[in-house]
Order: sequence, then structure tokens, then C-alpha cells
Amino acid sequence: MILRNQRGQFIKGNQSGKRLWSLEDKIKMSEKIHKIAIQKGFGKWMKGKRHSNETKEKLRKAHAGENAYFYGKHLSEEAKKKISEAKKKNPTRYWLGKKRPDLSGEKCNLWNGGTNTVKNHIRKCSEYKNWRKRIFERDNYTCVFCNAKNGSGKSVYLEADHYPTEFMVLIKKFDINSYKEAVDCSALWDINNGRTLCRNCHKKTKKGNPRIYNQKCLTFGVKHLKVSVLN
Repeated sequence: MILRNQRGQFIKGNQSGKRLWSLEDKIKMSEKIHKIAIQKGFGKWMKGKRHSNETKEKLRKAHAGENAYFYGKHLSEEAKKKISEAKKKNPTRYWLGKKRPDLSGEKCNLWNGGTNTVKNHIRKCSEYKNWRKRIFERDNYTCVFCNAKNGSGKSVYLEADHYPTEFMVLIKKFDINSYKEAVDCSALWDINNGRTLCRNCHKKTKKGNPRIYNQKCLTFGVKHLKVSVLN
């Protein structure tokens, strides 16, 4: 029987009047069901066990010869021709790791007018990942502001920051308008223009006045910093 209050809302709790299952009762019932399942051949009764050679031979014969699914069956010439034509158009694993011209650019169903910027291409390229790794190795995977690092049960997300010359300043300064121009620009991949920051410290440099924050960190003896006056 389901009870409702004066507003017509359902009343939570045991509404049937029957005894509720305690945790101990649930554990006992679970063990009982498990024993019955093992006796009847269900559950994980084969865990850690192996079939004998005799059993393997029986299984092999049960799935071979006349018992096999395709025993005595053959594909029609029409079916063979369809499979052949399909494989010629799209060979198995041929396009793995390759660019599909018929599904790229404007032909892609996710095309949004070419809104992806050069900045996004640069941040996803292998050169950027290598530069980021070299920055981390130089700073011993430690934030240069708060000395936070992974270890001892602590997880810290580290980011590589272009400093003292910012990333977008370099893009504008060298007039980088394509991925190739970015790769050829050595200033973008100079590890002396980079530092390791944890995500929290990186956010602080982007909010308020970065010059004051960087100057304050330099006062406390932060390494790999070159303070330049920001206009």
C-alpha cells in the first residue's frame, strides 16, 4: 500500500508494513545465493580452473564438422562480388592514421566555417609538447611559485607558461599566421622563455595585475624569472 500526505505527495519509508532487510540479512542472503549458484553451475565456478585435454577435445568436436555454423554453406557469387567491391572502396585499416580528404574540411559533418585558430594548432602540435616537456624537466616538475609537485599522495596539474614574453605577444611580434611559420619560429620554442606553474598559480598571473604578482614572487627568490616592465 502506497501512502500519500495531505498534498498528495508520496511518503518515504517502509509503506508496506513488512520488515526491512538489514545489512546482515542482505549479506547472508547473498552468500546463500552464491552457494546455490556454484552447486547448479552458475557464477564464477571456473575461475582459476582449466579445462582438461579430454574436455577440450569434446568442445572442439562440438564446434567442428557438421556442428559448425558455416558447415556446408557457401557464399553466393553475388555476395562475393559485393564484398570484393566494398573492400576495394575502403580497404581494411587502410585509412588508419591517415587523413581522409573525403571527410575533411568542408566535407566533414562537424565543419563550422574554419573557426579553429592558428593558436589551437600550435598548442596541439608535437613541437609544443616537446617544449612543454623540456620546461618541466628543467624545473624538476615543480611549480616555480609555490613549489607544488606531484608525490606523497598529492596530485598537481602543471602547465608550461611563456614568460617573460607571452605566447600571443610572440605570435603578433613575428606575424605568425600559419602552422609552418610557427614551427620555423625559434623564439616560440626557447626554454629560457618559459616556466612551470601549477594551475592555481597560472590563473593568478592572468587575473588582476600580473606585474605585481610576478614582482612579488621574484622578491621571494623564485627561479627562472626575468621581470620586464609591462606597459
